[in-house]
Amino acid sequence: MATHEDHFYDVHRVEFETEINISTNNSCHVMMLVEGDSILVETANGTKLVFAYAETFVIPAAAKSYKLTNLGRGRAKVIKAFLK
Repeated sequence: MATHEDHFYDVHRVEFETEINISTNNSCHVMMLVEGDSILVETANGTKLVFAYAETFVIPAAAKSYKLTNLGRGRAKVIKAFLK
């Protein structure tokens, strides 16, 4: 769900079972894993990092795109905040 249309930022909840590909659309993404054990984040240039529940991380706009892979059981939920 998007925030109010007058805000200069937006906050989305991303839910996925296995993996999802996301484009940065030339905007930095600030993210937090809010449900699930851990996820693997892989950027288009091959950088890979694992984040656990409640950890916050930043994907720079220059990454262009990235893939989130659920490493736990059940659905993973990530909060994504970015400038519009």
